[in-house]
Amino acid sequence: MAERWLSYFLVGTPRTGSSRLSEALTATGCLGHPEEYFWRLQEHHWASRFGMPPPDQSNYERYPAAAVEAGTTPNGVFGAKLFWIHLHDLLRHSEHFRELGHLPGHLRFQAIFGPSIRAVFVRRNCLRAAISLWRAETTGVWSERGGDDPPPVPENLDVWRVTTLHADIHAAEIGWPHFLNSATIPYMTVHYDEIAQDLGGVAGQVAEFLGVDLPPRSGNISPTLRRQADQATERFIGQWTRVTGGCGICEANG
Repeated sequence: MAERWLSYFLVGTPRTGSSRLSEALTATGCLGHPEEYFWRLQEHHWASRFGMPPPDQSNYERYPAAAVEAGTTPNGVFGAKLFWIHLHDLLRHSEHFRELGHLPGHLRFQAIFGPSIRAVFVRRNCLRAAISLWRAETTGVWSERGGDDPPPVPENLDVWRVTTLHADIHAAEIGWPHFLNSATIPYMTVHYDEIAQDLGGVAGQVAEFLGVDLPPRSGNISPTLRRQADQATERFIGQWTRVTGGCGICEANG
């Protein structure tokens, strides 16, 4: 494998189309393997794949290096998905790294993943993302592929849970640009609808932004994950808006 020369992250929040995009970028064979290595609920799984004991405060310093090795394609490009809560956990762990603990969070991040870092900020209407995340939590179905039976639609809207998720997603939408700018990490922005409508085209845009030449025919990538938004989504959005008074930002952004 070539020496790593570039790290990039799909950043944002869940339910933004990042899994579709991650799958497409992995399929190119030259844009890393952008998985959720730093999600606390998957770290034990990945540590086992890396041949490591479960990561905890005593050994976490080894974990990012193992993730980088696993997530790097032979051309030296490392990719990972990183949601806002994942970043919080990673920076909390890195406070205890021997050589980095004295540094501010954004500089620790640079030291762990540098010298060249880029980000792809994947965005979606925050209310729609919150409704989608609540439905996934409720049904336990996080993705669908062609031929899968659709999950049952929840009978009743949990206004409080959706409101909490909606607020968390808005906070991340505000926080990510501030963090990336503070760490001087160049980033591009991709929207959910673009991923849903032209996945291969978006993968090409990401490659161009990263400065990576794609192999022939990589633009013909077809999604295997099915879009889950449906009429029930619109009904839940209408219910939440009527009960809470709505969100002007989300209404303006569709």
